[in-house]
Amino acid sequence: MRTLLQRSLTLGLLVLGMFLNASAASYDFEADGIFYSISDEAARFVNVVAGDTKYAGNIVIPATVTNDGVTYTVAGMDKSAFNKCGGLISVTLNDVIRVIPQYAFAECENLEKVVLGSNVEEIGYRAFSDNINLKDINLNDNITSFGAYAFAGCTSLTSVVVGARVLSMDSNVFSGCTNIETVEVHDGACVIGSNAFENCKKLQAVTLPNSVRSLESHAFAGCASLTAAVIGDGVKEVQQYAFSECTSLQQVVLGNGVEEIGYRAFSSCTNLKDINLHDNIKSMKAYAFAECTSLTSVVISKKLEEMESNVFFDCINLESVEMHEGAAVIGPNAFERCRKLQSVRIPQSVQTLGSHAFSECSSLTTVIMGVGLKVVPQYAFSKCSSLQQVVLGARVVEIGYRAFSECTALSEINLNDAIKSFGAYAFDKCTSLTSAVIGRDVQTMDNNVFKDCVNIKSVEIHEGAAIVGANAFEGCTELETVNVPNSVKVIEPGAFSGCSSLTTVKVGDGVEEVPQYMLSDCPRLQTVTLGSGIKAIGYRAFSGSGTMKSLTVMAPEPPSIGSYAFSNYDATLYVPSQSVGLYAEAEGWREFNKIEAIGEQLYLTIRQTEPCALRMAVNVGATYRFDILPEEGWIIHSVTFNGEDVTGQLVDGAYTTPAITSNSTLVVVVEDKETAIQSPAYSNVKVYGEADGTICVGNLEAGETVSVYDAGGKLVRHETSAAGPTRIKMDGHGVYVVKAGTKTLKLSL
Repeated sequence: MRTLLQRSLTLGLLVLGMFLNASAASYDFEADGIFYSISDEAARFVNVVAGDTKYAGNIVIPATVTNDGVTYTVAGMDKSAFNKCGGLISVTLNDVIRVIPQYAFAECENLEKVVLGSNVEEIGYRAFSDNINLKDINLNDNITSFGAYAFAGCTSLTSVVVGARVLSMDSNVFSGCTNIETVEVHDGACVIGSNAFENCKKLQAVTLPNSVRSLESHAFAGCASLTAAVIGDGVKEVQQYAFSECTSLQQVVLGNGVEEIGYRAFSSCTNLKDINLHDNIKSMKAYAFAECTSLTSVVISKKLEEMESNVFFDCINLESVEMHEGAAVIGPNAFERCRKLQSVRIPQSVQTLGSHAFSECSSLTTVIMGVGLKVVPQYAFSKCSSLQQVVLGARVVEIGYRAFSECTALSEINLNDAIKSFGAYAFDKCTSLTSAVIGRDVQTMDNNVFKDCVNIKSVEIHEGAAIVGANAFEGCTELETVNVPNSVKVIEPGAFSGCSSLTTVKVGDGVEEVPQYMLSDCPRLQTVTLGSGIKAIGYRAFSGSGTMKSLTVMAPEPPSIGSYAFSNYDATLYVPSQSVGLYAEAEGWREFNKIEAIGEQLYLTIRQTEPCALRMAVNVGATYRFDILPEEGWIIHSVTFNGEDVTGQLVDGAYTTPAITSNSTLVVVVEDKETAIQSPAYSNVKVYGEADGTICVGNLEAGETVSVYDAGGKLVRHETSAAGPTRIKMDGHGVYVVKAGTKTLKLSL
């Protein structure tokens, strides 16, 4: 046990000795109060090192020092050599030392002045950090590199120089130097490092010469007194947060080389009024200028290819946006809550408009969109409470979810026939709209599209539209009449519920079901006509609409009726004459007090290539077969019934109509057999006539010519086709010969 105790004591003394040796300063000799370590005996080089006592007072490091008769060159210093020397007041370095290593003079709280030798090239990591009284240091043009935090927290520095040979600048070099007022960046310097001058709160202006290639993240962030910044032509990217929260910054001059504005690069620069967003800018990252509340005008570059979200978000004094032709994109939330923006013209080159792009722009009155846009996305203009007029581009095919919701002043928008889809609540609470259009190409309509548009008085649903969505016009309290064309196949629940002024509704032959709540709570409803395709009446379809006086059902077979479909059965029920008995016996229908035959005489007009039209009386609900026999040399090109192309329904040259429930028109177009054979490239071209005297040419390439001749061979119209169908309104009815491309066709209007 004694032996074990002796060994333990010996080991403890050994460890203590090692600790004491490690704590002692390591140097080879001392001269004139400076401690040295020999770094190269052969070359006679020494370094200045920490000694037994802390350095104090005014230190001058000589170029040479002599010890034991040997003269050495003082070539460098060790890291932390003067670290935490609280009594040090000034240091003068010789012209031999090239590197100031890490922590060399860090936390010398009374150090006021440093004179660097002319050959210093590198200042290391935290070399002078937290020297709170350092006022004077000569940063010369030989310096090539600054380590991270080299002067961080030097709160008494008032001016600094970034020399002409600076190639490398690590992060936070002068961060937190709260009294720096001027920064001089010499031509030749290549980089301003990340966080380089962050929170230099008294810095007033900065000019970066053309030699600077890299302006890194947070470089001047939080410089609260900075009023002006000039960025030279060498910088391509103003990186993220570079000038964010520079709350006094008023003017920025971007060099012509700048192509990208980084994430939050200028965000919260609340006094920024002037910045030259030139046409070389290709990319703007998210929140680049967010909350720049003094900006009044901006320019979107013609080369802009990328705009991320919220670029100008909450720029509440922005009044004008100039978008140059060539710009490709407007990003999500780009101008959200720019409350003084008054008008927007989106150029034809813009192909992408991001969601919420202009939402809550409460002073916006006019929007004009170019032909490049196909989609108006969700919330794009929602809550633009002053928006009065919107001109949609001719190629817009989709209106997104809440795209214009709560635009309470919107009174004019061209809902054209190119639109295929409406998102839910697209125009919800647009209380100044007086009319609405569902175009002929609409295939999708989500719920509540025009909900609570309380001043809509008329709805125009074009032949060709396929759907009326759920609650589409719910609460449109001024809507008076609705005419649903035959092309509509689906009406969804609640489509017209709560339309308290609605008196007349006509539903075409394509609809098979009157869905639940479709016309519920329409207290002034008097006249309803349902087409021949109706097979079912849904739950509470007409509940709360008890004043109805006339219900006409064209379907030969009585449709099924859901629970509580009608509030009462006081209306006169009109049905096809041959079906009166069926309705009188059918469950639900027999409850009506009066069931009568439809008394109106209907007519079918037949337009062909002879210089006249035939009109024949037809029976309601009846179908008719026609054999179409073109004259020698001609073939059938197209057949339309009530404006719908039914050519594909021909069987051996014969066409059978659907059940006729209204005055109808059958139009036959024939084609010169010889041109049909010789024009395979035009095999998809379709020509047809409309009831209003319009000739329509579809599937023709843009730029092709269309010529129209009268029956005597005289050229009466000559048009150049554009994208989409070419529509030619003729002055009168008659027989016309149409040459479309190399095809020759004949039709009667």
